[in-house]
Amino acid sequence: MFFTNGDNTLTGSPLLLDASFGNGAAKRLYHPTIMDHDRSTYDFAIHPQRLKDLDTDFAIVCADRDTPLYYFDFIFHFPNLKQAWDESESGARIQVFDLFLDPEVQKYRGYDLVEMSGQEEDLIFKSQAKILFAVGLIERRYSLHLDEYTEITGFDPVAEHCRHEYFEHLEMQSAMQEEGLIDFVDTDFEKFYSQQLTLLRLDDQKRPILE
Repeated sequence: MFFTNGDNTLTGSPLLLDASFGNGAAKRLYHPTIMDHDRSTYDFAIHPQRLKDLDTDFAIVCADRDTPLYYFDFIFHFPNLKQAWDESESGARIQVFDLFLDPEVQKYRGYDLVEMSGQEEDLIFKSQAKILFAVGLIERRYSLHLDEYTEITGFDPVAEHCRHEYFEHLEMQSAMQEEGLIDFVDTDFEKFYSQQLTLLRLDDQKRPILE
């Protein structure tokens, strides 16, 4: 995520998200689960009526104080959702969104639970409850190829994904070794990286092997 100046997107340093919950517990948010849903079947009951009246696509940011739960749920008018999927299938694998965190649509079941403040590289959510629940209106959507995104931002999402998955792989293998389920930890990163490219359907592209 990146802060924008309203004219350009994907500028500056990546944005870090921090959450502060009702009991004072703080959490930095990493690696969200990404979901999407059809807006025509979405239940708006927990939101202010204004959000439904706007008749626009939006995203929900949700995190839990006591569990690893952290996700972005993108709620689309179905033709917009289909267009995003079609563009991704055609090679524009990166979907970028300009989100407006409108204070008037932040109520949760009628309650003001979340306060937001921003700095140059940090967006801070303060929740009065054990969950964080915020809504961002989607003002614009962009479809980019991986190389375009990396050129603009200097950030390689494939490399970041593979690093994250690799460290989780090592943790799982180490736990299995301690339980006596396997004899050794497979640390062959090049092999793992190639497997990840296959899972991401990127094995037909030449991407650098990470060091």
